[in-house]
Amino acid sequence: MRILFYISLLSLTLYSCNRNTERSIQPARDYVLMHEGLSNVIPLVIHTGQSQTYLLDVLNYGADTLNSCASYVYLAGDTLDITNSPMQYEISFSQCSDMDHELKNGNLSCILYDYFNVDSASCFVSFDAFSVNNNILSGSLTIKRTGGNAYRVSTTNLKLIIGTREINYAGAIIYNMGTGGNVNLLLDNFIMVSDEGSLNDRYGNDFTINNEGISKELNCDWFNDGFVELEDVDGESIVLDYGAGSCDNNGTVTYSGEDILINL
Repeated sequence: MRILFYISLLSLTLYSCNRNTERSIQPARDYVLMHEGLSNVIPLVIHTGQSQTYLLDVLNYGADTLNSCASYVYLAGDTLDITNSPMQYEISFSQCSDMDHELKNGNLSCILYDYFNVDSASCFVSFDAFSVNNNILSGSLTIKRTGGNAYRVSTTNLKLIIGTREINYAGAIIYNMGTGGNVNLLLDNFIMVSDEGSLNDRYGNDFTINNEGISKELNCDWFNDGFVELEDVDGESIVLDYGAGSCDNNGTVTYSGEDILINL
C-alpha cells in the first residue's frame, strides 16, 4: 500500500509538472506569438507619453485618428500638473484595425507615473477583455524607461490565449524608439507609390533610393536593436535577430527551417 501511495504521488507530481510546462511559454514560437501580440499595443502606449500636449489632446478629443482606431478615455489625474501626478486613462478598441491590419478589441487601462520624458518614468498597463485577432491577452505589464529612447517591458501574470491553448509569459522585452522628425506619426514602415511614380509614406513624406537601397528622409520613429537567444523544443539554440539599429521595424528568427518575421 505504501509503495502504491508513493507511485501515485510521483505520478501526480509528474502530471503537475507536465501541465505546468504546457501552460508556460514554450521556446521560440511561443515567444514570437507573445511578442507579436504585445507589439500591437506597447508602441501605442509609449507613444501617448511622448508629449504632454499630445496626451492631453487625445484625451480631450478622445481619439488619435493619425495612428489608431482606438478611443482614448480620461479616468483620473491632474491635467494641470501632468509631470508630477499619476495620469490614468484608457485606450479602448471596438473590433477595429489600425495600419497594422490586426483586429483589436477591448481595453488597455494605463496609469502613467512621472511621465515618459523623465528617467524614472513608468506606465502600468492592464488588459480588460482585450484581444488581437481574437487571441486574448490578459494580465498586466509595466513599461519602464531605461534611458535614451529605450523601454523595458516587464510582465505580470501575462497570458496569451489562442483558442483553448494558454501561454503564460514572465519576463521582459526591450523596445527602442528613434528620434523621428514628427512625433505625431507612430508607424513608419508603410510605403506607397504616388501617381507621379515617387515613393511616399502614408503622410506624403518622400523616400530616396541610393546605393544602399530605399531610405526615408525623416528618421524612423521605431527601430530594432540586438539579439535574443532562445532554445527550441530539442534544446537547440535559436537567435532572434532584431538588427543593429535598423528602421525596418522587423526581427527574424529561424525555426524548424522556417524564417519567421516579427513586426515591431
